[in-house]
Amino acid sequence: MFVTFFHELKSAGVPVTLREYLTPMEAMEADLAGRRVEEFY
Repeated sequence: MFVTFFHELKSAGVPVTLREYLTPMEAMEADLAGRRVEEFY
């Protein structure tokens, strides 16, 4: 889901690491972040 976004950030020179990718994935897996964009934010 966020793989493309993550790669675009890296391509733009934003210093993101694997941790910035894994944290939202873990939150969604634990159902801490809803499936709707509004709930996620």
